[in-house]
Amino acid sequence: MKSRLLTAVLLMTVMAPLLHGVASDWQSLSRIQPGDRVQVVDQKLREYTGKYVNFSETGITLQVADKEVTIPKDDVYRVTVVSRGRGRHVIRGLLIGVGIGTGIGGAVCASDSTKGSRGAIVAGGAAWGAGIGALVGAVKAPHIPIYRAPRTGGNTTR
Repeated sequence: MKSRLLTAVLLMTVMAPLLHGVASDWQSLSRIQPGDRVQVVDQKLREYTGKYVNFSETGITLQVADKEVTIPKDDVYRVTVVSRGRGRHVIRGLLIGVGIGTGIGGAVCASDSTKGSRGAIVAGGAAWGAGIGALVGAVKAPHIPIYRAPRTGGNTTR
């Protein structure tokens, strides 16, 4: 029972980022608000970080160091919104981890073999979940993917 539960938790941890896909539709840039901090990586892997101004069918415009820079659409490889710090991610991860850890601790306590120590097992599960959640929150990428250029045929490695 414990090994199945651990396997399920590990699979959920690994699969969650894969389920959060990145759009390859240029119109997904409409989700970005003017003034948001954005990072654009071009096809030559040069990075441009600045405040988002706008986008059109021809390119995306950023305010970088007091001047506007427009990167042509055909040169854009990836666009991400830079989130506002790791603190929020750590706290969010910690809270989610406490909830998951408490649930796992409660599930483990459902068996009759843990009669005398149920509270300790639930508390241990909550603490374990909090630690893992905070760690995941701390290492979570502070960039929110918005757009990635569609893959083209050929032998290109990205």
